[in-house]
Amino acid sequence: FFLAQEYIEGENYWQLLCRRKASHQTFSEAEIIDWLQELLGIISYIHSKNIIHRDISPDNIIFSKRINKPILIDFGGVKQVAQTILNTRYQSPKGTIIGKYGYSAPEQLKMGQCYPNSDLYALAVTALVLLTGKEPESLFNSYNREQTWSEDINISGKLRVIFEKMLAEYPCERYKTALDVLRDLNNINDEEKTDNQLVDKTKIITLNNLDNSLKNPASPSLTEEKTVVVPQVIPAVITEEKKNTFSYKLVFLCLGIFLSLG
Repeated sequence: FFLAQEYIEGENYWQLLCRRKASHQTFSEAEIIDWLQELLGIISYIHSKNIIHRDISPDNIIFSKRINKPILIDFGGVKQVAQTILNTRYQSPKGTIIGKYGYSAPEQLKMGQCYPNSDLYALAVTALVLLTGKEPESLFNSYNREQTWSEDINISGKLRVIFEKMLAEYPCERYKTALDVLRDLNNINDEEKTDNQLVDKTKIITLNNLDNSLKNPASPSLTEEKTVVVPQVIPAVITEEKKNTFSYKLVFLCLGIFLSLG
């Protein structure tokens, strides 16, 4: 029994994180949201084929230079489980402990039990490591079974809620599927786009009002739109007055000639 794997050219995310940490940087929230969206689609696909990865971590995800996207690699955990089943004459074992300490879900490391949302737990831990640049041991207190990661990270409240649900201690309290997580992440992006559009519209309105105020300095407020009446009525009135004055002069002149002739 063996597993053939495609060669992916690029660096894994642990290497990328180490490079950023050397420059005192980590991955941003926007980058991690995009990263999660890409990987959740992959995880949803393998789960639909009844495959659980069991070993998601930064060094098992490579940024492909060819397609500029993260690629989930190393399905060795799947191989180990299959080999164990073969060795027991196709009788499923009670539990096969596979995974990395700090990244794998509690039920996976303690009881050898693994569910699809066990992968979601490991994915969330990996995301937090990339966001903070810290090891899982610094983000989770295994002795007190407390999650201290929320004290070391500055992210939006909605993303924080998503992580909390992905990292719930008991599988029944987590997201059931990768698509459920993806749906909530997409909602964050949609709301951000809407907010950005509102900000852009506000900027446009403000700039238009500013432009109007510069054209009409008498305008009392930059936020009020005033209809500027172009003073073209004045020349017309003056012209009319000139016409009337000329008419009066012409009448008086004619009357004077008439009287002189008489």
